[in-house]
Amino acid sequence: MTFIFWQNIISLHQAAFLKALAKRHEVILVAEQPLTRERAEEGWNLPDMGAVRTVTKPDTAQINRLLEEYRDSLHCFSGIDAFPMVYRAFRLACTQGIRPLLYLEPYEWRGWKGFLRRVKYTIHRVRYGKSIRAILTTGSRGKICYERAFFSPGIIFDWGYFTDAPPDDASSGEKRNDEEEDGSGLPRLLFVGRLDGNKRILPLLEELMPLRDGFSRLDIIGRGPLETEVERRASACAQFHFLGVKTNREVQERMRAGDLLVLPSLYDGWGTVVNEALQNGMRVLCSDACGASVLLDGRVRGASFPAASRENMREALRHWIAVGKISTETRRSISEWSMDHISGEAASRYFEQICGFLREEREKRPEAPWMEKAEN
Repeated sequence: MTFIFWQNIISLHQAAFLKALAKRHEVILVAEQPLTRERAEEGWNLPDMGAVRTVTKPDTAQINRLLEEYRDSLHCFSGIDAFPMVYRAFRLACTQGIRPLLYLEPYEWRGWKGFLRRVKYTIHRVRYGKSIRAILTTGSRGKICYERAFFSPGIIFDWGYFTDAPPDDASSGEKRNDEEEDGSGLPRLLFVGRLDGNKRILPLLEELMPLRDGFSRLDIIGRGPLETEVERRASACAQFHFLGVKTNREVQERMRAGDLLVLPSLYDGWGTVVNEALQNGMRVLCSDACGASVLLDGRVRGASFPAASRENMREALRHWIAVGKISTETRRSISEWSMDHISGEAASRYFEQICGFLREEREKRPEAPWMEKAEN
């Protein structure tokens, strides 16, 4: 079967899934541009796409040719109107009788702006609902969002973002957690993300200050409008280490040495840094506004806390710092769970199951592998 994916960029967060799918199918990725300037500044490079055929910056004639040539293939669009080229191609596909799948992150529904967003998606449902074959949406809030916009629950499936497995050679860079040289016996914390109000880096630092005797260090990786203030605060606390922008490989090395990733965002459609941390055997503590919070079990892999509450953040930090360092056995267990449940291969098999269900080739509605209940 042939799958056509329409996206804004050649995304590091889609590569693992698309490469795995391309091992068994023809896969074409049509991107508005190879990479945005913002992503390049964050240290992104174009990912290895394996056997995926890529088409970038298509004009309207190219879009029409692709839609005509692959009329009977399955088309999947990232968003509806979020990206100009993707939206143009989506509208053309609908007018030509193609019934696409959609990737949709949840929208913020609170307040009057949230109400307007719900109205917008309700209008989209009225205009395009008969053409949309399925919605693949992220996090625990995704289904709620689109059901509130009157999309049928029967076409909404759990989805996520997926990253490549970390390299096997852990010998480079930081030593693994159980080989640390500082001998403190205290856990190492990690923050990776944009330094802005949404990621709540300053409240995180404020909540960690009275807890600083309970961890050996917090590595802060990222850049953004609060960078100067973060650097100033880091210089005033021995446990805080501001590292700026790092390559993906360098981030992975820090993860192999760390115990707890913290992501206290007010909103994150997913948060692929959670995937990467789990794949490297870290625990994760994040807000429930992160889509990837659904990957955490509250026990072994970490937990989430209510995004709106500083008190809940404080108590969650206190608890998970007290849990301490990760044993070699636990790190291995988390990494193995990740390989089985959130790898590109696991996602591609689940995607195939969704497609089979939509074509009525299988009776049972598929369940996302990361949502499966753990065996006792």
